[in-house]
Amino acid sequence: MIIPKYPEDFTDYSEEKNISENEINSCINCCIDYLEDNQLKNFTSTTKGNTLIEVQRVRYFDSNYEYGIIVSKNFQESETTKCTHIPF
Repeated sequence: MIIPKYPEDFTDYSEEKNISENEINSCINCCIDYLEDNQLKNFTSTTKGNTLIEVQRVRYFDSNYEYGIIVSKNFQESETTKCTHIPF
């Protein structure tokens, strides 16, 4: 696995379209709706313009849960993949 180096391996979204508070709230609602409809999932995220939105379901032992929500504007992002090769 190659671990990305900051900042050279990151994409900068700060110059993308600025997203309004209404658009952000709409994205948050869509993420929560997705998790409500997919009870086996505990995390979802979306990006729009210069904004990253992440929603995580936090479950408790009594089957209650809450959502942790992160909104990040002008974010930078990178990805890496760990591959496992299975010999045949």
